[in-house]
Amino acid sequence: MKNLKVISVLGGLALLGSSNLAFAHGVTNAKAVELAFHRVERLVLLCNLGDASLPHNMPGMPGYDPTKCKNDPSKPKKGIDPDFQNKLQSITMTLLPHNEEDEPSFKATVYQYKAADGTQQSVEIILDEEGRPLSYTVGAGGPAASAPTWTDKDPTTISENALHYVLEGSVTDPKLRSYNEGLTRLTINPGTNSAGQAVAVVDMERTEAEPILRVRMKLDGNFDSAEYIARSP
Repeated sequence: MKNLKVISVLGGLALLGSSNLAFAHGVTNAKAVELAFHRVERLVLLCNLGDASLPHNMPGMPGYDPTKCKNDPSKPKKGIDPDFQNKLQSITMTLLPHNEEDEPSFKATVYQYKAADGTQQSVEIILDEEGRPLSYTVGAGGPAASAPTWTDKDPTTISENALHYVLEGSVTDPKLRSYNEGLTRLTINPGTNSAGQAVAVVDMERTEAEPILRVRMKLDGNFDSAEYIARSP
């Protein structure tokens, strides 16, 4: 009888666990953002405009420029423009209702800097509960205007590295854990540190009412400093 009771309790715990898993994401918001950045980088690698009026821009060919699409007219267009990696301004994260882990669970929207006409190119990336990419959709908009020039690493790489501060620090810091789990928006802009040196300023947000987590990154992608910025009343 005692063994039956133990089995019954364990069975109840298993059901409770499976019920919770049905509503829990396999990865945190911050991790999903990082994986969305990985998808952007992959889609840029796949970029192929197929414009016959432009010279081939292929690895190993003279004058190859890795910041531009391959422009191989013999292949169909695929991937996204390199400006999504090189002129990144922000990314937003939205949770999607779902029942199964392989269903759409996260919607990450990556934005370039605004165009001269006020429009803003974007790419929407849908991921499942484990952060695996399912689809992407490019939004219309003009070419990014007044986007900063990054001297070493591109802004996508720098933003990914800034996320590591949250992902790794959240193991022991409850405040960082809340941003890991609840990140809704990340922006990157040029700035300076306390010594007046040029850095990338990566701001991470949970809600409009909570402080901004500001992570300053050196232009080579290494960590500089971090602080919480209180919002104005």
